[in-house]
Amino acid sequence: MWNNWVLILSLALVTYVSRLLGIEALIGRQVNSRVEMYFHFVPAGVISALVVSQLFVTNKGQLSLSIPVLVGGCVVAVCMKITKSFLLAIILGVVVGALVNQLIHLHTIPL
Repeated sequence: MWNNWVLILSLALVTYVSRLLGIEALIGRQVNSRVEMYFHFVPAGVISALVVSQLFVTNKGQLSLSIPVLVGGCVVAVCMKITKSFLLAIILGVVVGALVNQLIHLHTIPL
């Protein structure tokens, strides 16, 4: 248990220091348009990687689609389009994803 906390705090410190050094290196410098374009697309790339890693799961050595994550993500997308509220969309997506997960497991319990 103690080792996990040491690892988490060490990784947090390394992440913070690396970001701080990156910011310090760029302060007062003029970056070219390619670098600026790269930094512009980094958040979208990170979010895409996180979503895809949760959407596709391995089940007994085979790649499969996570239906609760897919349904929750669709609910988030529709809610964001309609309400433009990020917090409401995330809460609704999590709730719907959890309900779908419970319904799937409810029907697959062996008797």
